[in-house]
Amino acid sequence: MIFFLLAITADLLGGLDITGFGAILVRIIDIFVVLTLWLWRALKGNKNITNNYIYQLLGTFLLEVSPFGILPTWTTFVLYIYIKDRKTGRQFLAKKSKE
Repeated sequence: MIFFLLAITADLLGGLDITGFGAILVRIIDIFVVLTLWLWRALKGNKNITNNYIYQLLGTFLLEVSPFGILPTWTTFVLYIYIKDRKTGRQFLAKKSKE
């Protein structure tokens, strides 16, 4: 839940992207958030390639620093990881991918 609150805060602060000073501040916050989320996933100890979220994290970061940065990408990413890490979430996503 700590990372979910971090993601929501980062997405809300992304609204400052409209101003010139806010754009610089938001980029610094995005770098902090991507490093924090990467550390979270690295400490989780997922060595399996199917659980490797590095490319997804990089894609989320690039989307966040793009002009579409006002979208709630950090929150969506953290929710996706949370659902994917739970057994019922994996079963649900596996069932949906077969359909």
